[in-house]
Amino acid sequence: MAQVCECAANWRVELTDLLTGAVTSAIVPVSFEFETSFMEAGRGTITFNRRGNSPGLDAGYVSVNDSMPATTGIFFQRLRGGTATPNNPVNMFGGYVETFEGNSDGTVTLGFTEMQKYLDHRLIRSDLVFTGLSQTFLGRDLVMYARGENINGGSVDPSPSLGIPLIGGLGASAITRDRTYLAKDRQVIGDMIKQLVGVENGPVYEMFHYRTSGIPGLTDNWYSELGFFDALTQPSPAKFITWHHLTDFKLGLDSNGIANQIDAFGDAEEDGTPRIATADSPVPFEPRFDAAPAFSGVTNLISLGQNASGYQDDHMFASLNLQMNFTGLDYGQAAGDPTLNIDDLLPGRHVNVDVDSPHWRFDGGPDMPDSGTHIPTIGRVSLAVGQEGAEQVTVQLTVDSFPGNMLSAPPSDCVDC
Repeated sequence: MAQVCECAANWRVELTDLLTGAVTSAIVPVSFEFETSFMEAGRGTITFNRRGNSPGLDAGYVSVNDSMPATTGIFFQRLRGGTATPNNPVNMFGGYVETFEGNSDGTVTLGFTEMQKYLDHRLIRSDLVFTGLSQTFLGRDLVMYARGENINGGSVDPSPSLGIPLIGGLGASAITRDRTYLAKDRQVIGDMIKQLVGVENGPVYEMFHYRTSGIPGLTDNWYSELGFFDALTQPSPAKFITWHHLTDFKLGLDSNGIANQIDAFGDAEEDGTPRIATADSPVPFEPRFDAAPAFSGVTNLISLGQNASGYQDDHMFASLNLQMNFTGLDYGQAAGDPTLNIDDLLPGRHVNVDVDSPHWRFDGGPDMPDSGTHIPTIGRVSLAVGQEGAEQVTVQLTVDSFPGNMLSAPPSDCVDC
């Protein structure tokens, strides 16, 4: 049976000064929802009563200044479910407020986005030249440039930076890249990171959020880290998702973004000649779909070819949208002790899927027999919490090869027997 709870019981929500990370208010939600995604900024909303919250600078209520868009951070800690406890919470989400709506009944609704979205509002305003640099260092340095702390690119922003507590981290990498970003182009840092992770064999990144309470000089401050790696460390064996874990599921296939023949455009030659790299379609048994994406700032044909191949890998087949719905924070109790919990549902992680429902069967995963290369990966995790009842969690899965391989098995007459 799913756990039934009061909304606020399992969660701690805090507002911060976006510039410093200092906590200004702890709020008791009426309801909230948010999503986290693999290498995409998540979003969310929260509604709370303005009065009756933990005191901030204005005792007993949350001031507008403490919840102002573009100057307010917001962080969610989970206190129960999986390994979480009130004394050892799990930091689930960190971002900043984008919209504010006040209502006559005293409730406030905030719309917020995940912290890395801030990099979509920062420009490269001085020449940066990276030569033979580890790709994870390159990603880290682009993040640190927004704080005026670039290390390897040869310059910093000419104006003093008022950054936020968002830093770059990294794992070891033997893959090196050359990149040149010119001040005259005013390229967006977030866009350049998207291009970096989109190349063939490019790095991946993951968001981490930390609360520094108890550290001298940093008491009650939050900060976030965008960590770059050649690949995420995957659980071994991967977690299994089966029919008895789920409340419901829905699947869809969409070919609107399909492209298998790629002509990638970089910056033009000095004489204006277009710079193009082509990735020919490797699937002659499929109809051809063309695309000509542009990659600003790319002047090296080898790098441009890697961008073309990376774009092709991401768009070669119809996209699979497999949504799995869970109730609560621990799953599988119907078959005994919980065999899956919210800690296992992390964006970017591989899972084994073995769902045999009355009308559908789909399976695949790194530990599944005869699964081939169709490895399901968690792409997006959405969580919704109301005033009463258990959390509603939706997981969206992606597959790294032709999705029909995972969905083609006929339903059996024996459902999870």
